[in-house]
Amino acid sequence: MPWLPLALGLQVPAGVPAVLWAVAHRTLLQAGEPSSLPERVGGALDHIDGAVVVEAAAAGDGLARRRLEAAGRSLGRGLAAVVALLNPDTIALGGRVGEAAAPCFEGPVARELRARALPVLAGAARVRPGTLGDDAAAIGAAALALERAPLGRTGGR
Repeated sequence: MPWLPLALGLQVPAGVPAVLWAVAHRTLLQAGEPSSLPERVGGALDHIDGAVVVEAAAAGDGLARRRLEAAGRSLGRGLAAVVALLNPDTIALGGRVGEAAAPCFEGPVARELRARALPVLAGAARVRPGTLGDDAAAIGAAALALERAPLGRTGGR
């Protein structure tokens, strides 16, 4: 859930209690914009998480869609720095929520990345939805360990 404030367009510092997130949600929703988010959580705004926002956006909720697009733009700004440092050929928007949000994220991420990264680097980096769900980190760690393990070693010294 660390990206939840970003998905809702909030600049919430790390370590902010969840109750402040709820106040921020309430402020956004009480600004007069119609949204299905309160209904989706039975009015308990502190239960709004990334999955709820993605579900609402997929169902056509304009506020949820705009918040995800804003998150995509913010993510694109951050990824421009990653591209400058690491020059990846592919950026996967992963995790269960990230993959589900990819339709809302991909365009804004790619546009912001192209606008902010060096053109030669931004043009080489493809933004795609991930495919490994919540297991992406574990699978990646296992693959890296296998790649770096000396051949023929079965354990021991």
